[in-house]
Amino acid sequence: MSNKKRMTFSKRVVMTILIIALLDLQICIFKELETLAISIITEIVAVVLTYSIKSFYGKREEERTRLQEEAAKYDRDFERLDV
Repeated sequence: MSNKKRMTFSKRVVMTILIIALLDLQICIFKELETLAISIITEIVAVVLTYSIKSFYGKREEERTRLQEEAAKYDRDFERLDV
């Protein structure tokens, strides 16, 4: 198995949104549309914050599950030694 992790669906969606938003931002800057540029910047910040929060809670839950599995394995191994 490769060391590279495949991009998940949510990573692809976030990447696509950010690329499109950055392209829209460049167009707005060249055409001097300040209010639209501000709303696009708000969109970029919202997408990044939302994905960061989702990623944080996902990693935390993944780590919690891993620790519970290790504890259960340790308990099973310890029970085998008692018999």
